[in-house]
Amino acid sequence: MRKIKLFLKKIWLSVFKEHPYTRVGAILDSILPESYKKKYYNDFWYRKGLLADIMRHHISRQHYMSCDDDIRKINRNKLWGGDSGKKWHDVKKKLWSDKDEFEKQYLKLGRPLALQITDLISSAPGSYHTVCDMGTGNGMFLNWLSGQVSGIRKFIGIDLNKEQVAENKETYKNTGLEFFYSEITDWINTRCGAGTIFVTCGVFEYFAQHELVRLFESIRNRAHPAAIAIIEPINLDLVSEFMSKPRGNIAYSHNYPYLFNKCGYNVFRQKVESFDPKVPFYSCVIMVATL
Repeated sequence: MRKIKLFLKKIWLSVFKEHPYTRVGAILDSILPESYKKKYYNDFWYRKGLLADIMRHHISRQHYMSCDDDIRKINRNKLWGGDSGKKWHDVKKKLWSDKDEFEKQYLKLGRPLALQITDLISSAPGSYHTVCDMGTGNGMFLNWLSGQVSGIRKFIGIDLNKEQVAENKETYKNTGLEFFYSEITDWINTRCGAGTIFVTCGVFEYFAQHELVRLFESIRNRAHPAAIAIIEPINLDLVSEFMSKPRGNIAYSHNYPYLFNKCGYNVFRQKVESFDPKVPFYSCVIMVATL
């Protein structure tokens, strides 16, 4: 049965160049009441069933086809700033409360990044005093990172989910961590300062390429010295593929070393971890770029 489904899907894609659900989703979007469609934004990541899959494809297609930055910003606020984003963070918090799961799913990639950040601080004594976790979510990674990196005075978490930020302030009120409710680009344009190491874990993948370039340029124009330290999933060849491409629901694969160099950054450290050796270029890039 699986082979038949894959064969039929291949034939469909050879004719229409897009998943069949996207066309069905467009029809449903025109007839479903707004109150019903809102449910899919409020539970975008975890809602199950055929109808949920169809609507996810449709919402993703709308996202990828949206050229206006304001529309993309609204989409991010709908998904990550609303109930759907809060549920995502709650599920991850529950999962990572198990130390074995936190180790397996997060620290396998987090430790190499922490070492890269430590190397950076050691290479430029006194140059960096703030770590800013962009898209901090439930704050667990920032809290862990604050115990791994020395020489930093302030650890700040930024997120566009207001409810999650309020919860973080209560959860980490005695740790010295600071949390702020803001869109990343707004924060950089108004609060970005020299000596900051900006950190992201699976956040930049939700920016289109031109948005990411502008974000890198904004940091470059407002802060020096500054660094960007990332853990981001990719499924492209960093040697030969330079244009970003969609991956999964509303996400993108970016060639981060290429984009950093294009924006005037220097690659300080870089490591690529494979998720599955059997799947070419299905990896995670762990790196630090500096100005």
